[in-house]
Amino acid sequence: MFALLAAMLSAGATAFTSLSGQTLGLGAEMRGEIGGLRVEMREEIAGLGRIAADRRQIEEAAASEQRRLGENLRAVANGALRTIESDTAVTVARVRVMLLNAWLRPPGVGLSLFLAFSGGSWGLMHWLSSEIQSRIETLAMLEVRIDQGRGTLVEIEDTTWDVTLRVIDGGGSWCCRTARWRIRRGPWAGGLP
Repeated sequence: MFALLAAMLSAGATAFTSLSGQTLGLGAEMRGEIGGLRVEMREEIAGLGRIAADRRQIEEAAASEQRRLGENLRAVANGALRTIESDTAVTVARVRVMLLNAWLRPPGVGLSLFLAFSGGSWGLMHWLSSEIQSRIETLAMLEVRIDQGRGTLVEIEDTTWDVTLRVIDGGGSWCCRTARWRIRRGPWAGGLP
């Protein structure tokens, strides 16, 4: 815009100078002032060129700074992204372990209790069944012995000429008695039939 204004003023000054010299008859002073304006305009135009050069330098410096800031921003953003990704991975791993423990702990405790009670019950039942079996076998063996003893008593009574064995007072002692003789005195006499 300044260039256009300068060009117009320069053209106007040239036309004014040619007019003033020929028709108006202006003096040398006026020409000097117009010449001074021309010089000032040229200096302004030269100043505009320096401003344009300064503007280009500023734009180049700003573009360079903008590129540098963009690269730094990219690096910072990538670093932040990597940090967020690693933190997220660690957090996901912790949550996974926590959920795994939360889901596995109750069944694990339940299974442990089940095995403890089942094993204890099985052991107790095994011991009780072996005890019962042992007592049943002992009882059967005693019944066999009792039957053998009764059979032996029957044989003895048959082969010993009418001697009978009797239990004294319901205890475990036996006494011999014959059909012909009765014991009338002594420790064996009391309570015999």
